[in-house]
Amino acid sequence: MGELKNDELVGAEKLMSSFLRALQGEIRIAYSVLQMQNFKEAGDKVAEIAENVSSHEYQEATKRISEAISRITTGGQQATQLLKEKGLL
Repeated sequence: MGELKNDELVGAEKLMSSFLRALQGEIRIAYSVLQMQNFKEAGDKVAEIAENVSSHEYQEATKRISEAISRITTGGQQATQLLKEKGLL
């Protein structure tokens, strides 16, 4: 996003903000169903990403995206294992 200018940048930031809000909603659902700390932490990271984007701190946002993905992946792996143990998957 750092290469975009003027209206393109404003539009990209709005689109990214909308995406991040939707992602946070999905993560909240996962956390409320599974009560896994990894999903809560991922949601917190996504909130930080939204702040980074609105502050034009794109490098920091990129770093936080990696951290959020890592937490979600770990949580998903744990949830999959639990489903397998219960014979549901």
